[in-house]
Amino acid sequence: MQLLRGAGVDGMAGMTVRSKASGVDVVRPLLGFTRKEVRDAAREEGLRWREDKTNEDEKGWRSRVRHKVLPYLSKTYGREVRGALCRAAEIFAGEKEYWEKQLGRISARPDVREWKKKEVAWQRRAIRMWLGMRGHRGATFAEVEGVRKYVVMGKSSGWQFKGGRVVRSKNKLFWIKEMGRIAHAGQS
Repeated sequence: MQLLRGAGVDGMAGMTVRSKASGVDVVRPLLGFTRKEVRDAAREEGLRWREDKTNEDEKGWRSRVRHKVLPYLSKTYGREVRGALCRAAEIFAGEKEYWEKQLGRISARPDVREWKKKEVAWQRRAIRMWLGMRGHRGATFAEVEGVRKYVVMGKSSGWQFKGGRVVRSKNKLFWIKEMGRIAHAGQS
């Protein structure tokens, strides 16, 4: 699903066994097991579970992928594809971890002269991370490329986002938070 959305490495990495959400540690100890394995183990232990009705409702995108797309791909490909997708997600998770360590701490006002010297992949990852630090999570490819052009062009420019604007001035990138607009009398 993330691939079809055009997600980058982060989206393709999927969920992790451990993460933080709003300051809370989230642990998913059964993430590596299939639904069938979890159900079989619960049955063996005499445990009951509650089935989420949306898992069977094919109106939802996730359910249609699970019930139609994945079986179709397995049938067409001639073997189960879920394992391959899980392995790919694990590879992408490693890529994500690598980039986080590689980039280290990103300045609130990065110097584009340094960023211009880096490879395109590094620039894209740094821009995505920097935008996320500014509160703009899930930047699209077009948004990242728009900011990247300002990094490499050597001109003062800006790129508009929902909730803010990226501006380049004196070889630095700035995030300017969009403030509410005040309507003046006589204007609509």
